Amino acid sequence: MLHPDKANGQQAHERTRVPVILRALLLGFFLGVAGLPDPAPAETALLKEVRMGNHGGYIRVVFEFSAAVQYQVSENTAAGSASIRFLDTTSELPATPITNPLDCIDTVSTFQDGSHIVANLLFDPKVAELNPFTLQRPDRMVLDVFCRKEPVMADSRPEPREIISEPQDATPEPRDIATTPIRDEEIVLLANPELTRPSADKAQLPIDQTRIPKEIPKKKDNSQQYLLLLLAAITGIIVLLIALIIFQKRSLSESHVAENSDASRETDDMMNAIDTKIKEKLMKYDK
Repeated sequence: MLHPDKANGQQAHERTRVPVILRALLLGFFLGVAGLPDPAPAETALLKEVRMGNHGGYIRVVFEFSAAVQYQVSENTAAGSASIRFLDTTSELPATPITNPLDCIDTVSTFQDGSHIVANLLFDPKVAELNPFTLQRPDRMVLDVFCRKEPVMADSRPEPREIISEPQDATPEPRDIATTPIRDEEIVLLANPELTRPSADKAQLPIDQTRIPKEIPKKKDNSQQYLLLLLAAITGIIVLLIALIIFQKRSLSESHVAENSDASRETDDMMNAIDTKIKEKLMKYDK
């Protein structure tokens, strides 16, 4: 049977031995990791081919590499340019751009920029969209370029008519020149032009009949006719009244002449007044 002090010392020794073993294992692990060789660097992708083709509605540009690549695309559609940077790549192709224009793309060129390859595209500003993506077997980076279809505006201007001009002779036909000798009287008139001028009293200018103002027809005033008819009707009525009065005067007996003298005076006054008014109306109408 162990002494209690020896038993306690053995247990303490076992407790201290376990951490030492763990420390030794950890130290051996770290030393082994540190002694391992460094991992091999990532393989640099090699650009093998650049091609471009029309796929009916869009242009496809293909960059074929020997391995998968990472890329960055920056575009400036307004200026008509785009740039693609392929990270950790190199090229076995000559730095010769593709200069065969295809639809809206003018050129595609590549060059080495440090450890990267940069591809530049030049195109018309009418490009509508760029769609980049990758494919495998083989590893390719593909860029689809969609060209905007501009509507064709019909020319609304009329076609110029062809005017055919008839050839004209440069030299006019010679005219017959009078060969009659000039008389002495004609020579005198030509020498003194004052003799051929007509005097102011005898000169007569032709009258242009088209400039003579024609008499403007007057419009008939129907109101005058209506006024004449009205005056004639009034005159007829007055004449009838006068005849009626005269007839009444003659039919009266002599016994009633004295009684009706005042009435006849009034009638005469009335007739005189009516005659006066008629004369005034006629005078106004004449004026």
